[in-house]
Amino acid sequence: MIAAGITAMSKKLDSIEESQKNILNFLEKDKEAKLKGNLNFLLNVFNSYKLNWNNATFRASQHIKTQDIKQESDQNIAFYNSIINDALKKKKILISKLDVKKNMQKIVSYFSNYRLAIYLYAFASYLEIILLENFDANFLNSISSKIQDESFKYADLYTKAYTMLETMASSSLESAAIKGVAIASQGLGKAIERIPLVERGQLDENLIAASRKLEEYKVESVDDLLAALRFMSNCQIKQFVELIEAVNELHNGEPTILVDNNENVYVQLAC
Repeated sequence: MIAAGITAMSKKLDSIEESQKNILNFLEKDKEAKLKGNLNFLLNVFNSYKLNWNNATFRASQHIKTQDIKQESDQNIAFYNSIINDALKKKKILISKLDVKKNMQKIVSYFSNYRLAIYLYAFASYLEIILLENFDANFLNSISSKIQDESFKYADLYTKAYTMLETMASSSLESAAIKGVAIASQGLGKAIERIPLVERGQLDENLIAASRKLEEYKVESVDDLLAALRFMSNCQIKQFVELIEAVNELHNGEPTILVDNNENVYVQLAC
């Protein structure tokens, strides 16, 4: 069972390292040393477990720090969920693009920490299972459900935040001004077309083309403001849920086990 569990862990290592790399790359901009340290600690425990799975001292010592990270992350999840909800309730009738950027920076920072808190919680929860060697089905199901519930809450709040900020960016004073100039330019170009003595010439074509460029600039500006938030769309905890489900299937399910002529053992999990 331990060997099969370690094999399942090894198969998930690439995806865990990739998701952690993405999170660390973003955190480097904010110099969040402690958070990066927690991430690296959990990854080190993950890598070291296969060499120390039968070392009770290793499991006990690593479990203490892992549990601390889990508890701290659980508190941070509640905190950032609350602070983002509060931030979304503050609305202004007329805002500038600078106001939108300031709001965006705050929201992106909050979501960065919120996402990391869920990621750390999921990672620490899985490691706590294997360090404690508690494979009770009810215990595993409760942890898996908790992680997925937090992921759903994150996705719901992210959707609300993205929709609101997109609306704010699109309706900012500068965007409205650009749209007004674009409409005016296009209208002037079409008006020139209707003057009998003026042929369809370069002037009206330039005005119409300019209006299109202004509209394109408006869309690109809004898109730039939302690009950072789109990076936060996924809290990347799927691999930990799958690992917990694999452990549950190994210890409490009915995995298919095959042995070939060379005495190699193959385990097929339902998940």
